[in-house]
Amino acid sequence: AKFDEDTLLAGCGDGCVRVVQLHPNRLAGILAGHGRHDNPVERLALNSDKTLIATAAHDDRIRIHDATKVEFMKTKVVRRLKKVNPKP
Repeated sequence: AKFDEDTLLAGCGDGCVRVVQLHPNRLAGILAGHGRHDNPVERLALNSDKTLIATAAHDDRIRIHDATKVEFMKTKVVRRLKKVNPKP
């Protein structure tokens, strides 16, 4: 699912949702913790203001995730890149 212009959310076979940043092309993080499914994630949906992510899996459960974690993951990746590639 498209989160914003450069971020995708991918439901995965291990029951987690991966946050993928397109610019730069990197895995920003994984939404897991207490919200991890026991089976593959089959559906993803965002509410209209993109504050919540709903996931559904083959385990017949719907889980709600805090979308602010996605923004935190994106910020963390940018900070890490700046440390690795500092500009003069």
